[in-house]
Amino acid sequence: MFFAFSGNEHDTLQQMPAFWRKNMKKLLLIGILTTMFVSDIGCTNMGPTEQAILSGAAVGALGGWGVAAIAGGTTATAALVGAGVGGLAGGAVALQ
Repeated sequence: MFFAFSGNEHDTLQQMPAFWRKNMKKLLLIGILTTMFVSDIGCTNMGPTEQAILSGAAVGALGGWGVAAIAGGTTATAALVGAGVGGLAGGAVALQ
């Protein structure tokens, strides 16, 4: 384990290795982009409607998560709602 949780956020951040403290945002962004790229490879055999639904859900989930993270809400719930709304919107756009 890299660090122990003490219940105090400041103490927890101080216990993290310096590499993680300095590069946390970069590593998170790289992880998100890598996941998006790898998951997009599976879309090559999908039809246009399926791709639009999946893309809408992915963008909606990221958007919901980002808004909740900034606003201080529950990120998991916001990501699920965003994925649902994004999937519906992507499907609606593809069917037109």
